[in-house]
Parts: sequence; C-alpha cells; structure tokens
Amino acid sequence: MDKQALRNRMLDLERAELDDDQGFFADFVAGSELDGETQMDHDGESRAEQSADLAAALENPIAAHGAKIERLQDIDFGPKTSVEEGAAVLVEGRWLVVAVATTEFDFDGDPCLGISATAPVFEQMQGLAAGDRFRMGGRERLIEAVA
Repeated sequence: MDKQALRNRMLDLERAELDDDQGFFADFVAGSELDGETQMDHDGESRAEQSADLAAALENPIAAHGAKIERLQDIDFGPKTSVEEGAAVLVEGRWLVVAVATTEFDFDGDPCLGISATAPVFEQMQGLAAGDRFRMGGRERLIEAVA
C-alpha cells in the first residue's frame, strides 16, 4: 500500500469538504447581510441574532477541517508493523487508517475509514500486529494486515 498516496487522498478529501463548507458559509453570510438602508424591526433583530448564531455554528466545521488537515500533514505515515498512529489496519476487508476521523472512502479499490487515536476501536487495537485479535462490538475481530 502506498501510504503517502493514502495520506494525499485523505488530504484531498478533507480539503474538498473544507472548500464546500467555506462556500456554504460565504453564501450564507452574503445572503444574510443587510443593505444598510433597511430599517430593523423587532422581528428583524431576532432573525439577525439567529443568523449570527448560525454563522458561528457554521465556523466550527471549517475549523475542524483545518485542524484535520494540519494533523494529516504532521502524522508519520511511514511503514508500521503494529497498530499506532499513521498505521493502516486491515480488519474484515476494510482499511482503518489511524489518523483523523473520516467518512468511508475508496482508495485503490479498497474501502477505507479514517479513525482518530481517541477512537474506542483504536484503543482496542493499539500495539497489536497482523494476526492478532481484539474484541469490539461484542465480537472478536482479526487484524489481517498492518501497513
């Protein structure tokens, strides 16, 4: 497995999500600006306040994507023989990439899922190697490979 290409794929996905969220935020802000001549009534003030709260909430995912991008750039994606940060771990036909949490994505035709080092599944697998087993979700699972 080309781990640098895997990191680049994860970075591309995270950057695309960041771009989408930034575009959504920009559209929201542009649509909620006052023209400077409109008189604000009580109802308008309430809507403006709600818009400000929503805008603040929309900034959180943008910051989270930025933090994930930084984290992906900092993690050592070199070859691994045991489950640690930067490892790709094959479990039940799916690669779990110990880096940042992501939605499932495809890499070289294989299903992958990013998990963080704080995920419960990582806590169960940490330090294990290919051929080792761990329990998760009430079932014993086999680590098929570590890269």
